[in-house]
Amino acid sequence: MLLAVSLFFAGVTSSFRSPTLRTALLVTRGVILLVSFLRLAELPIAAATWSIFDMS
Repeated sequence: MLLAVSLFFAGVTSSFRSPTLRTALLVTRGVILLVSFLRLAELPIAAATWSIFDMS
């Protein structure tokens, strides 16, 4: 899903000539990716995954 959103916005952003529209689309992409990462972090498997990398 994250890759699909990134590729979609990369394709759409490159078709616009206006810097304002490009900036707005990039900000939108950033918000969507942030929400996706936060939702992934809330999954029950996320805690177990991060504990693998805990070196303490």
